[in-house]
Amino acid sequence: MATLSVTLLDTFVGKSVEALCPLSFGKISDDHNHCAHFVGHVLKLNSSVTTGMTCAGMVYIGKKHPTAGALIRVNDIYNFCTDLDEPNPLGCLAYYTLKSNIGADGLMGTMRQKHVGICIDGYVYNYGNTNDKVRKDKVGDLANLYGKNTITRYTALPMGHTVLTLDEIKALV
Repeated sequence: MATLSVTLLDTFVGKSVEALCPLSFGKISDDHNHCAHFVGHVLKLNSSVTTGMTCAGMVYIGKKHPTAGALIRVNDIYNFCTDLDEPNPLGCLAYYTLKSNIGADGLMGTMRQKHVGICIDGYVYNYGNTNDKVRKDKVGDLANLYGKNTITRYTALPMGHTVLTLDEIKALV
């Protein structure tokens, strides 16, 4: 098991979903949003940690390897985590959505305009669906992702997460 660090996350920068998912869910230029998928694999967020849709549930091979899967929905991750007022420089998750996607109960909804990345030491590591690869942005660079009405939220890293290297992710199958 690895430790969350800028050095570790830098090894993911430039990788496509095809290089990230050991179950081969996702292709370059597909219609899926892979930001949660990336976060889910790096933090090993799957059915053994919380409930939600995983890549294992989307492909046949996932039936044989359910714990090799990762959450693929931003709201499933957000709604499982504890809110933070400010980013934790040692590691947290950063979310970008519209205010109307956060309910009165504080839960994130299923609106398409939502994005998540791993925030550490002033950077947000996230899967950019436009260029189909992991990117490294400075905190604040994604503040207008969905226009002027974009809101930014932070949560603690999920309880029960395990940080994995790319090689450890690939070895799950």
